Amino acid sequence: MERRFSLRVGQEELGRVPDARFYFYKHINGQTLPDRRGTTLRNNSEACAHAVRCTPLTLSKLARSGKSTYHAWQVSDGQRTIYVVRGKVVIEKR
Repeated sequence: MERRFSLRVGQEELGRVPDARFYFYKHINGQTLPDRRGTTLRNNSEACAHAVRCTPLTLSKLARSGKSTYHAWQVSDGQRTIYVVRGKVVIEKR
């Protein structure tokens, strides 16, 4: 009978830094929508880039209402705010 063994080595031991969990709280026109699940990303810079990439689509969806709107992503590592990415759509009727 042949036995197979597997050895699991942590990412730290392989020279890789483990991924971190980041939370993206939405602030829309004075209301805060918490992020309870979070997103796993490699580092703070990647978390900021994720918020920046998501901002145009979010603002586009909010602007469809035809009203001026304010939106911000508050990026947190679960203990402190790391970045805030803000955007605003102003609709002027003339």
